[in-house]
Amino acid sequence: ISSSQTLFAQFIQETSSAINSGTFPLSGAAYPNTTTLGMVQHTWILSPAVVNTLRVGVTRGEALYTNEGVNAGHILGTLGVANTLDDRGVSAVGLTGYAGFGRANGNLGNIDNNYQADEGVNWVRGNHTLQFGGSIRYHRTWQENANANALGTLAFQPFFTAQLATSAAGAPGAVPNSGNSFADFLLGMPFNASLAGLPMFQYRFTEYTPYVQDTWRITPSLTLNLGLSWYLSTVPNPTGSGSRYVHSFNPQTGLLTYAALNQVSPSVMSFDGNNLTPRLGIAWQPHFLKDTVIRAGAGTYYYNAALSEAQFAMVAPPFNTPLQLFNAQPNPTYLLGQNVFPVSSFPALSNSTAASLPNGSTAFLLNPPGLIPYVNQWNLSIERAFGANDSIEIDYLGSSAHRLQNRYDQDQCRPNAALFCSASTKPYPRYAGLLTGDFNGNSSYEALYAKYHHRVGAGLNLRLEYSFAKVLTDAFEGPAVATSSQIAVCRACDKGFASFDQRHRLVASAVYDLPVGHGRRFGAAMPSALNAIAGGWSLTTIATFSTGVPIFLNSPSQTASIYVAQRPNQLCAGADSSLSGNLRGDGLRYFDTSCFVTPAAGYFGTAGRDPLHGPGQNDWDLGLEKDFRLPLSEHSHLQFRGEFFNAFNHAQFNNPNAGTGAANFGFVSGTAAPRLVQVVLKLVW
Repeated sequence: ISSSQTLFAQFIQETSSAINSGTFPLSGAAYPNTTTLGMVQHTWILSPAVVNTLRVGVTRGEALYTNEGVNAGHILGTLGVANTLDDRGVSAVGLTGYAGFGRANGNLGNIDNNYQADEGVNWVRGNHTLQFGGSIRYHRTWQENANANALGTLAFQPFFTAQLATSAAGAPGAVPNSGNSFADFLLGMPFNASLAGLPMFQYRFTEYTPYVQDTWRITPSLTLNLGLSWYLSTVPNPTGSGSRYVHSFNPQTGLLTYAALNQVSPSVMSFDGNNLTPRLGIAWQPHFLKDTVIRAGAGTYYYNAALSEAQFAMVAPPFNTPLQLFNAQPNPTYLLGQNVFPVSSFPALSNSTAASLPNGSTAFLLNPPGLIPYVNQWNLSIERAFGANDSIEIDYLGSSAHRLQNRYDQDQCRPNAALFCSASTKPYPRYAGLLTGDFNGNSSYEALYAKYHHRVGAGLNLRLEYSFAKVLTDAFEGPAVATSSQIAVCRACDKGFASFDQRHRLVASAVYDLPVGHGRRFGAAMPSALNAIAGGWSLTTIATFSTGVPIFLNSPSQTASIYVAQRPNQLCAGADSSLSGNLRGDGLRYFDTSCFVTPAAGYFGTAGRDPLHGPGQNDWDLGLEKDFRLPLSEHSHLQFRGEFFNAFNHAQFNNPNAGTGAANFGFVSGTAAPRLVQVVLKLVW
């Protein structure tokens, strides 16, 4: 714009839609994912010592998992199925004795609009470099995560086309093996049908982050960084009609409470504004240790994870109660093309709704005082150079995270000292389970890193990195199970290795210009034709050696608790459970399966969380590369690369089967990818 002002803008749009088709038309899964980004930045040099930067931007992202039939439009009604929660596609149809077709799920995922503005001032004053400013981020998001059966499921059995016979009691009944489920389908007579889902919920929230930082160069060899920020975020409460679905729980009465009845606030969580984030950093090059730099740092970091659990405040009867329809013989009530699903509406609520819910109901709950998760991080490193080409660095890194996402059954039985779970000890026996989303998890990470780097010398660039680390957690760890908790009231019982814990990991990478060819140590005078074939090659490699990740040992549930990560009984110490020798020599059995057994009926298991680690990694990736000069221009060349992943075809074993109820418990049944080879030609001009 001028000698002191610069304007920069960018726009990016990406479409990465994908379809995983099924055997039958419109039976597959679709992923209509798109991302749009726009940004404008203005930089203004106010003086030689002061620079102001203002940046505004917007992003829109769609991350959905849906029915392949969504691209065909609203077709379900024309196929004779009406009143579903989504009509784009074909309902899931099951036929006893035949392959089914269709798909039940509607949209699952989220659509996000994010708007942000950042302004920062950089001010150099003496031996201080001051930075201060702030960020504002406004989020509008649409979340839809309860539509796994939005198009409905229809099940056809050889029932209505079966011959009838009168029982001794005089009632008509089907003669076994006399009907055909496909014939029932042609007649439009389902044995049963089900439909369930919730609408897309809208959430709005804003994040504010003012900050100030000082980089203080105390001496030419000592620099101190001091910073302070404040992370402030409003609560992502549901807006519009979605606020009617908010519910909570009264532990005194043992009953659900509803925002639609003004029994509870539609705010899903309380506001948390006490989130200061200090920073400290030191860089020191002591005069008595030549070519050595010592660095240390520490800081606190917050992030808003409320959306990951916010819909726990929306899922409860009667809103998410599945519609279940059953047809009676010989005259079915519900017919395909006429009235398979009745018209649905917002469930009627009254002050007696909670008390009249049937026994065995389930609900999801959200702990309202949920706080914003944070992590404290710290590190210390010593780096030393040896000559012009070599350096060694040793680092200690640590972190401690708190208020992490967690899930547990608030209505779980209270086990005794022998871990017996009696249904009589459930605090709220009218429910089958009350899965509660919370932010009370913790984790810790400590690691020692060692690095060696040899920069290009004699055509060799070499880097070695080794880590010795340990990760512990008691928090929820992903979608594999509804909870990582076995005993809801014993947090210490759920502390163990995180799923990504790797004790030892060594990675070596190298780029080596083979010393053969023109301009290299050997063959500098070889004929050009021979040099074109044998000279000028480079070898690249990445070698990875690591110990394995934890094995999530589990057992069939032996208690009445429906939300549980049931563990086995452990009969041996952890070290005694492993098998020595070659995995293949033991028939691919990875550990002594007699050390872990399914608990007796009614009991929780005695094993800790992830007591064993799985097979490690021994992988070599190699590459050969050569440039062929071309007469097109001074810098044009044709690059040839041959790349070999898992070059020695070493089996990288997956974790063994971890369920005590499985026939192959303790045995490895899969590996990572075998050797893969690809050849690449790249034209550069």
